[in-house]
Amino acid sequence: MKKIFITGGTGFIGSHLVNALIKNNDIFITGNDLENKISSVTLLNCHLNGIDYSRLGKIDVCIHLAANNDTICFDKQEMFMANFHAPKELFNRILNDHDCKKIIYASSASVYGNGNVPFLEENKPDPLSVYAESKLAFDEWVLKNKFPAIGLRFSNVYGPCEDHKERRASLITKIIKDLQGDRIVNLFKYGEQKRDWVYVKDVIKLILICIKSNSNGIFNCGSGYATSFNDIVEITSNLILKIPKIKYIDCPLGNNFQKNTIMSLEKSSKLGYKPKYSIEKGIIDLVKTLL
Repeated sequence: MKKIFITGGTGFIGSHLVNALIKNNDIFITGNDLENKISSVTLLNCHLNGIDYSRLGKIDVCIHLAANNDTICFDKQEMFMANFHAPKELFNRILNDHDCKKIIYASSASVYGNGNVPFLEENKPDPLSVYAESKLAFDEWVLKNKFPAIGLRFSNVYGPCEDHKERRASLITKIIKDLQGDRIVNLFKYGEQKRDWVYVKDVIKLILICIKSNSNGIFNCGSGYATSFNDIVEITSNLILKIPKIKYIDCPLGNNFQKNTIMSLEKSSKLGYKPKYSIEKGIIDLVKTLL
């Protein structure tokens, strides 16, 4: 049994991770009651800068998932406080005061911007948003200090348990709900943008691999394939037998919007990671939970 501290444990990915770990581990999490309900864990109902470290004691593994992931937030001070300065304090505290031997944290495919695909971990970053800048800055700080840490550059994660995210929920979840409700599906002009969509169960699989791994550094987390927004609508509408009503709208980010993301999984595969869910299989699994 390990003592595992998870930030963002009531969130989308965090709640899935807690459920995967709770049976055989002592789990402490940060989070809040407005997200997913988690039982049989110690909940520190707080943000990163409000953690009562006296309650933690010795930690075997820290998995840092909490973040400001609002990609249309332009307040650099607010974004860097959440995604850079607060995590810096977290890492220093748990490593120096709580004898933590392993850290896994959420980075982002957004750091690659509109670089050449497939994205390699060694690619030159091209952050297009304040969010991406904050994630890249933290990656660079972790690598510079040579911490016992794995940073996972998540591609577009989708799956159950993201209702609390509202407008920040994955496009796939929004499309499913709009189709089910006979509502107009809004896509950025003209739906040809592509994303490497990764199902949350595959994300959890990689995190569990990383807990056991002795490796450190940055690793991509995706499916290795890209699917357009238009194709997502077609796949989903055919599955739930709905005729889509699509409205193409302007993207508020203009040119600062990733047009095509595909993750190279060559490095991650050496850890033992192999995604199980194709886009079709993932959407089928998700639809079952939303019916």
